[in-house]
Amino acid sequence: MKALVLSELVGPSALDHRDVDIPTGEGLVHIDVRAAGVNFPDLLMMKGQYQHKLAVPFIPGSEICGVVTRAPHGSDWTPGDRVSALVPSGGYAEKVAVQPEQVLPTPPQLSDAEAVCLLVNHQTAYFALTIRGSLQSGETVVVLGAAGGVGSATVQVASALGARVIAVVHRDGAGDVVRALGADEVVPLRDGWAETVTRLTGGVD
Repeated sequence: MKALVLSELVGPSALDHRDVDIPTGEGLVHIDVRAAGVNFPDLLMMKGQYQHKLAVPFIPGSEICGVVTRAPHGSDWTPGDRVSALVPSGGYAEKVAVQPEQVLPTPPQLSDAEAVCLLVNHQTAYFALTIRGSLQSGETVVVLGAAGGVGSATVQVASALGARVIAVVHRDGAGDVVRALGADEVVPLRDGWAETVTRLTGGVD
């Protein structure tokens, strides 16, 4: 099978598209990969700057969507199931083999490309807002870097949870993007941005 293999810890420039062995292993769910995500932890891992460090060469990629080709007897999965999975690495390949507990059903209303975007960034945003932040409907959330990966996911999740979202952005044109994702207010990251956020939230300087 084909895969993107990292040969040096310098980032994506060291990726090589090559033939590798098909993954094997009993007790694993085997998946034909149809979509793989690109996220900040993957980029850090490719530079050797993430807490989870791998020796080169390795196949990066931690979020995938695809179709089950083989599954252990007694698991929740059968060949033909559309699934998503978070994996330690190996997602930038035509096939992966993962533990059954790593696998999730892909929502039928989403394409593989859409569903793969929900894994790292959106789960991070949901955990931060609900578990760590105990966000309640009607509260206000200020999102810095709102047009980035986790930032844009946070705007969407916070809005879906009924929060008022103030998005802080620094790129030209990013305001339109985050408004389309659910931001109620957009604040450019320039001199005086903190005072603007304070005014919008009714806070105290």
